[in-house]
Amino acid sequence: MLQDKTFITTIKYIEKRFHQDIKEMKHRY
Repeated sequence: MLQDKTFITTIKYIEKRFHQDIKEMKHRY
C-alpha cells in the first residue's frame, strides 16, 4: 500500500515536471 502511494506521488511529480517543460518549450518558440 505504501509503495503504491509513493508510485502515485512520483507519477504526479513527473507529470507536473513534464507540463512545466512543455510550457517552457512553448515560451521558447
